[in-house]
Amino acid sequence: MTVQASYRSSYDQSTLTTQKYQPLDNITFPADIKLYNQLVANRSKVLTTMGLLPARLDLVTEKSRHAVVLDEQKKLPPLVVVSTNRSQWIKASLAAIKKTERYNSVGDMNAVADVPDRSTCPVIYSPRRIGDNRNVYIVVHFDEYNEYRRALGGSGITVVGWKFGYSQAIQYQLSGFGASRFAAIEFCKALWRQLDPRSRWSYAWLLDDNVIALSNCPGLESVEGTMKVDKVVAGFRGASKLEDTPGITAWAKAERAKQVTLPKARNMGIVQQAALWNIKYLDENYLNFSPTFVTSAEDVSFMNYFDVTARPYFFYTGAEVIKAVTKSDGSPSKQALEQTRTELVQFIVDEEKTGLVTAKQPPPVTIDPLTPPTGLQTVHKFIAANLAKLDKIGKDSDAASRAVEQILCDAIEKKLIRVPVLDQVFQLNGQEQQRVQW
Repeated sequence: MTVQASYRSSYDQSTLTTQKYQPLDNITFPADIKLYNQLVANRSKVLTTMGLLPARLDLVTEKSRHAVVLDEQKKLPPLVVVSTNRSQWIKASLAAIKKTERYNSVGDMNAVADVPDRSTCPVIYSPRRIGDNRNVYIVVHFDEYNEYRRALGGSGITVVGWKFGYSQAIQYQLSGFGASRFAAIEFCKALWRQLDPRSRWSYAWLLDDNVIALSNCPGLESVEGTMKVDKVVAGFRGASKLEDTPGITAWAKAERAKQVTLPKARNMGIVQQAALWNIKYLDENYLNFSPTFVTSAEDVSFMNYFDVTARPYFFYTGAEVIKAVTKSDGSPSKQALEQTRTELVQFIVDEEKTGLVTAKQPPPVTIDPLTPPTGLQTVHKFIAANLAKLDKIGKDSDAASRAVEQILCDAIEKKLIRVPVLDQVFQLNGQEQQRVQW
């Protein structure tokens, strides 16, 4: 399978989130449906052959499961935050609002507009910004659980640790973007199933950890009030870049001077970064993000799947996510987790280089470069050669994995992958619920 493409020169150095994880540009696909199906099947089969999927999902919280469930009864939809390597930054963000100050809605821009330039803006999920009848959870890999629990103790936020249960014989741990969002949604499902059916919420918010605000959104309740039982998700236009505190406060001052109303929604767009998910719908249809998207595109692929299968959702194109520049922890636990992820990605990339998992016509995908160097090359060689020119040796495995995930996303969008194959990717356990131990 030969794909025409050029290397995106802004990859790995752009501040634009739309380019940060996409190493390929100007992709042109041959009409070879068989091979695209083999490519996505191969990625899943690598993980199943390794014994990483399917596997039990283990969850841990400081409070008992019973106590968490009891505290969630008759509450508004919770805010569930996916995070890694930012516990101290989040702690500073929460401290940006004084203990004496409280706001009843995330649409109140006074919480953001008056922050000093050298301070950290308060995140949208700060308990002091959301009122008293809504809980906040931060979902992190188990390796970072204790670090987050110490940093956020007393904040009113519940830290949820996750990992997949494996036998001692398995060398690798499942991690990455898709796995973390998968775990967050499965936590929501597990919580929803245990609530009183007569008074439970059907939806939950899934947020990136550096979301500060939503433009043209008077409050979370305004979105929840328009949500429909047949809609899988409601979301907003993603932030294209990260903003510093002066930029965010300037925006917030202008926003609070406006008469803000929720714009009309349409059924087309990339929902990411902040979204209201229909947990009841996802649970009853056995749907979730796919852990096979390890290094990128876990959100774009899911939305493309909804478009292909005609699953309705709300996309507020006139409302935008506002995200902040962050600082990383750089802790030993994060370094260990990163090493684990690096080893997993390297294994996947090596398998996709050689095609050892699938038999007949496996990857690698061949790139026909639109710009020099000329001549057919595998994705992995093409990526490595371009990174070498930029003296970025050592980043080629992540980039090669992201290139394959980018190709898969575009192939889904162009309907080059059969729906039954996609069902296996986004219905990880078929018509059964994910095994969860909590």
